[in-house]
Amino acid sequence: MYRRLGETADIMDGSSESFLNQGRIARANYMLNRKNRAETDFSSGEAMREFVSFLRHFVYFIHFVRGVLIVLLFLVIIGCVLLMEAEGFSFGAAVYVTAITALTVGYGDITPKTAAGQVVSVAIAFIGVLFNGLIVAIATRALAYAAEDKRKPGSARPPAGEGKNMTQI
Repeated sequence: MYRRLGETADIMDGSSESFLNQGRIARANYMLNRKNRAETDFSSGEAMREFVSFLRHFVYFIHFVRGVLIVLLFLVIIGCVLLMEAEGFSFGAAVYVTAITALTVGYGDITPKTAAGQVVSVAIAFIGVLFNGLIVAIATRALAYAAEDKRKPGSARPPAGEGKNMTQI
């Protein structure tokens, strides 16, 4: 009744029946190939193994740049204190503005009014972009290595870069 994958419907005659038949063929191809698609079976624990592999690589790479992350976080805290002084924000408001600015959300409900506060906010935004970009880069690298681990089952290789300096990776 349905055609196999690779066969096409004859729709040159323009009839609605052949158009509907093409829809049926597409549905049948979908059902036939559903088994071939990469779907994760959550009951087998495969998803948890993949997540643990990702976390293992993520923590490994974070370990390399922890100094940079600490410095960036320290600069954001200094920015928070400077906002408290320049704008007269309470501690909670300064932390809120700093977090919203550093995470590049920018609700706009509390904004700095003085020139010094605006300069500090711009600096916090640049630091936040660096921080977020670094985290995304590390997560991307960890995800790539976790995917490589999945492709090579049983390979008990250590995370990439073990014993190398970071410029060689």
